[in-house]
Amino acid sequence: MITEGNVETKGAPLRVSQGQDVVQGDPRRLIRSSTTMGLIFAFSSLVVSVLFGRWDWFLGLLIGSALSLLNFRFLANSASKWLGEGTIRIRSIGKGFLARLLISGIVLAVSILYLPLNIFGLAIGLFVAQAGLLCNLFRQGTGLR
Repeated sequence: MITEGNVETKGAPLRVSQGQDVVQGDPRRLIRSSTTMGLIFAFSSLVVSVLFGRWDWFLGLLIGSALSLLNFRFLANSASKWLGEGTIRIRSIGKGFLARLLISGIVLAVSILYLPLNIFGLAIGLFVAQAGLLCNLFRQGTGLR
């Protein structure tokens, strides 16, 4: 939570007044509910692909969804760790980003080259975590539960 003070950005400092939260509510709850919503999207799309007998779509959705949700969880854990520390080390942020990018690239390359999956299913699966986050932010904005 950011309280009163200056937050340095490139250029002019960003002023945050007392009482304003950058994220309203509990961020851990948002992450948990976004992950749950992403799992619901992934499971429902996997069920639809099985019902239609499209196993290439199933495999693409499965790999894409797993990669998306794992990357989201790693990013959320890293962000909470960075925000909990007094100082943020750019080098540790860069290392974490490069590690996630390298793991994602290797999994995607091996999956595309050696597995009989549908590329469109893989692409849809990669957006599962973002769809869950957007759905939860929409629910928070409209007041739906």
